[in-house]
Amino acid sequence: MLYNKFLYNNLICSTWKERLVSLLLEKRIALYSPHTSWDSVRGGVNDWLASCFHIQTSIPVNPGADSDVGSGRLLRLNESIKLSDAVKAVKVHTGLSYVRVAVAKGKSMNAEIQTIALCAGSGASVLKNIAADLYLTGEMLHHDVLDATQKGISVILTNHSDSERGFLKSFAIELFERLENQVQVFVSKCDKDPLLTV
Repeated sequence: MLYNKFLYNNLICSTWKERLVSLLLEKRIALYSPHTSWDSVRGGVNDWLASCFHIQTSIPVNPGADSDVGSGRLLRLNESIKLSDAVKAVKVHTGLSYVRVAVAKGKSMNAEIQTIALCAGSGASVLKNIAADLYLTGEMLHHDVLDATQKGISVILTNHSDSERGFLKSFAIELFERLENQVQVFVSKCDKDPLLTV
């Protein structure tokens, strides 16, 4: 348990993470953060991100022992859409005014998109060498974006936590129900991505 771990270790408040843990301990607030597991499970963060499209099939990019669980998602759409329409769908679904787009070499915003490989958060390592018309993720390094576009793959970047944050609203309702409506569930109103487009 996190609480017991810190009881037996020194906890100093020299970093923001340590200050946060100290405040939680002081206020006797339990913290459970199943980040990566919620990315991987069916109905989790990646499936939430994928739901901005009309999907024919969705499989994990890197499946685990259970073929329904794993990192990222490889989507085949019901019908192909233009890259510009994919951008609009992502913006509407995430509530973002702006995303960053890299258009595949030799293509335009009117390019047809039939397959999408996505990974919420930082997806470069998950998406690398995956064949798709479009990569959708929160962040990728410059050279990873260049590698993708040179292979004919367009890229949409939302910022890391903006590719995940919207999941919390729908999950808060589910968590409340799973806890038999006995525990209040709040989604932070002040949390936001630290990067702003100005």
